[in-house]
Amino acid sequence: QGDVGGKTLDGVHTLPEGFGQLLEGTAEGADLVMAAAHVGQRVLASKAPVHVIGGLGQAAQGAGDGGCTALATCSPALVAQNWDNDPALDPYTVVLTRRPLVGPATLTVGQAGLIGYIGCSERGIGVCLNTLPAPARDVGVPHYFIVRRVLEAASLDAAIEVVCSACRAIPANLILATQQGPADFEILIDDFRVLRPDDGAAWLTHTNHCLHPELISVN
Repeated sequence: QGDVGGKTLDGVHTLPEGFGQLLEGTAEGADLVMAAAHVGQRVLASKAPVHVIGGLGQAAQGAGDGGCTALATCSPALVAQNWDNDPALDPYTVVLTRRPLVGPATLTVGQAGLIGYIGCSERGIGVCLNTLPAPARDVGVPHYFIVRRVLEAASLDAAIEVVCSACRAIPANLILATQQGPADFEILIDDFRVLRPDDGAAWLTHTNHCLHPELISVN
């Protein structure tokens, strides 16, 4: 754990919002060494219906596994999903309001200690999550840091830039309600595509597989 955590902590410290310091505070409060707290942001990802083999390797979805279905609309602005998470995590699931001195207020639901998860911000961005069956890698910024930065983005374009600029550790899908309308981010470790509603449609839906024509081959 320490080796993997140590290799990726430098990347977290380069994020502009001071997430390294936030993680240090979480580690101190939980009586963990910093590297273990960092790895914890990734181990919780392996509790999702698409499992990360060995905790940090190739993501793969079995035929009997569950999954999440999400939707976003613009009339009214709404983002929602079912959440097929591991019941063992229920005692650690919290609804958290953050009101930082710098940046927007956010409301999230997720496991205690996570940097970011399902939620919305006062800037008018809402985020829900799906897993995707694509390769992961050992070293990279944990997905929850990306989710938090997307939540705090000022616009859809700014949220896209957050994903593009990140050295990503795992594949994942984000579906968003924004002031510019619904959008879906299909995020792979070395590729990224944005889906928008078809002409005339006011909504998007997504499950646990890629829909963009250029990413269908990973399903």
